[in-house]
Amino acid sequence: MSREGDSGKARLAVVSVLATAAVGIAGAGTTLLVSRDQRATERANRIYERRAAAYVDAIDTLEVHMKVLDNLDWSRVQTRQGFRWEEVKVDDETDVARIGSRLLAFGSTDAIAAFHRVGALDKRAFAWVFGETPGQTNLAVWKSNTSQAIDNLRDGLTEFEQGLNRELTS
Repeated sequence: MSREGDSGKARLAVVSVLATAAVGIAGAGTTLLVSRDQRATERANRIYERRAAAYVDAIDTLEVHMKVLDNLDWSRVQTRQGFRWEEVKVDDETDVARIGSRLLAFGSTDAIAAFHRVGALDKRAFAWVFGETPGQTNLAVWKSNTSQAIDNLRDGLTEFEQGLNRELTS
């Protein structure tokens, strides 16, 4: 009987050791999974923060462009050659290239496509403002076309902002 008791104790000891090992392995596995998920979440948060900053920078830059365009003194233009750079003081192509590179690095595919659309509107508006569009000789027609290009940019910028807002808040 004592052999059976010793044998039972030995089995109990082995089962206890195996159970402890199983709990330890399960705990280690859970810790690894949680750590991996936590790292993925932290990475996603870092990307989100950079993406949000790039979006805000893009919107701010394009809003500055709109402010400049909205404040042009049309009475100073006497020919369809447009405004001089000194009157506008916006390096639109450099600005768009700078924010475009940040959006390419951190933006979503949809945001990049929307930026390309609004960037083209921005380029077109400034081309009209600077008189870089061929074919127009009438000042009134030039002013009308330039005004329409600015309005198109304003509409495109509103759409761009709304799209980025939806993306960041969903």
